[in-house]
Amino acid sequence: MILTTLFAVIPAIGFAPPASPQDAPEKVSGAVASSTQRVSRLGGRAYLKRKTPVVGATVLVHREDDPSNLFLTSTDAEGIFRVAGLPDGFYSVRIEREGHGAQVKEEVSVKFPFRAVVEFDLDPLSPGAGDVSRLIPQDASESGSLVVQGRVVEVNADPVGELRLRFIRQDGTEDPRTVRSLADGTFEFNGLSSGVWRVEVTGVGFLTQRMAISLRGETSLTVLVVRQPPDYDPTPWDLMPSEQPIPPAGFLEETAGEYEDETETDGDPPSQPEDGSGGSA
Repeated sequence: MILTTLFAVIPAIGFAPPASPQDAPEKVSGAVASSTQRVSRLGGRAYLKRKTPVVGATVLVHREDDPSNLFLTSTDAEGIFRVAGLPDGFYSVRIEREGHGAQVKEEVSVKFPFRAVVEFDLDPLSPGAGDVSRLIPQDASESGSLVVQGRVVEVNADPVGELRLRFIRQDGTEDPRTVRSLADGTFEFNGLSSGVWRVEVTGVGFLTQRMAISLRGETSLTVLVVRQPPDYDPTPWDLMPSEQPIPPAGFLEETAGEYEDETETDGDPPSQPEDGSGGSA
């Protein structure tokens, strides 16, 4: 069950005042808001059966009429996620967590000066429920070489460098692509094809993010990373090594043959007499 709520931020009753148009863009980590736009926030919480906070779930947010600007973040130690700097509009919010069912909430209204709040009630993953393809747009409006540019920041908008971002083609038809964010948090992927890619964001001290996205054109991706709680229990996926490209057919046989040839040319060690005397004096 998914609940959506809108909260007005009213200073008179003790809530923090809404961000003004001038200072709001300073908290914006993506490229969707300009200095003249009034922006607001979207956030929420993920529970397990309405009781236990779900830590480390990945959340994807984008405006429904603009799938080229994506926001990716995680739920923290209390199961809470936050995305700031969103222009008015209707948004899609999707959440995934290994071992839990994926969910999507559409037509989430974001309107200044309100704060949109979405609550997710997740269930343990049942057999056969791991396919989330029905939640991912499959159409591709552009083909050929696409570019994905973005920035990695913490939720307070501080840039984060040296985080690894990995794009894995969902259908396995292309080798994975990997880059690291620069010191200012920026990154860029070139030559990606349209279709569904699975994004992995990993870094020491931060919660890992994994989410399937549909690339249909040039894309801006803002990654808001969350620090890993001290008592965080990693999932089996967090402990698995990264996939490696499959060698072409015959590669292993050729490599083994070259090794055998090198061994033969090196020659055998001097043989010892059968009587063990070690040879003539």
